[in-house]
Amino acid sequence: MRMFKPCVAALSGLPLHGKSEVATYMAKHSNFAKRDVDDFRRSYFAAQSGVVLPEVEEIDIMVRSFRFMMDSVGKLIRMSQSVVLPSTFSRRVFKDTLLEFVSVHPEVSVRVFRFDVSSLNIVEARLKKRLEDGTNSNVRSMERYHYSKTIVEPWPEGVSVIPVNAEGPIELVANSIFAHFRDLEI
Repeated sequence: MRMFKPCVAALSGLPLHGKSEVATYMAKHSNFAKRDVDDFRRSYFAAQSGVVLPEVEEIDIMVRSFRFMMDSVGKLIRMSQSVVLPSTFSRRVFKDTLLEFVSVHPEVSVRVFRFDVSSLNIVEARLKKRLEDGTNSNVRSMERYHYSKTIVEPWPEGVSVIPVNAEGPIELVANSIFAHFRDLEI
């Protein structure tokens, strides 16, 4: 098992780009704890999970879910735990919750990754698997996937974002993330 000093890996990118699967792999093979905003949404807003909501309501619920997640991250960091966060971080207000954490915890290394997948065949295969396995995600069609592309806002200027080719095997992608934390490996 790989061990790292307390740090945060924020895995951003569109739905179906493999963030959750890579985060699960990282948690299994290292001391990174996985905290997924969708889990916080399901815990705190179960009735509004897995459905398409009016935009204002959707944003409000997600901002609150991101805040719950970042509170959990703060607690884990205080216990010397590394954390991996798989999330689209699509809107600026979602990114702001992570950036607020960074400003409050400047001693913690936080690295932002953007998962990229250019092949629609890979996205379609991942969607098919998601639907077969069951999902609480509101991205249940290629139409919703394409819609999600229209709402992604860029990370603010000055935030270093590391692009990741997420088309390969989970292990390969996870190891590319681990490589960016070599300086913190124990």
